[in-house]
Amino acid sequence: GSRGGGGGGGGKAARQFYLLCLSHALSAWEDRMWQFAVPILMMHVFRDTLLPGALFGLVQYLGVVLLMPKAGRLIDRTYRLSLLFHTIMIENLCIFATCIALALMVSLTNSNADDDSGGGGG
Repeated sequence: GSRGGGGGGGGKAARQFYLLCLSHALSAWEDRMWQFAVPILMMHVFRDTLLPGALFGLVQYLGVVLLMPKAGRLIDRTYRLSLLFHTIMIENLCIFATCIALALMVSLTNSNADDDSGGGGG
């Protein structure tokens, strides 16, 4: 008897759980794809050296190591839902800016490669 009365709430909870799992899966997918794509793009832009890709990884992980204590203190002091919203917005803006910078680097690299190949024929 008591299980039948809570059927509507169980469906809502199951839907919220499904959406939470889907959100986590998409976020994890994006993170893994980003970690995979950036070094490949760096190798495409800087063909003769792996140094820029290595420096990107070094700066990224140094930032994590150096800023983690400050982030922990901020998490402890701040309302979590508001912090989560602002953190996701900042992360997305950073990713957007990095995508634009990488697109410009790839575009400039391709135009320079076209100029070099076109000028060598005469």
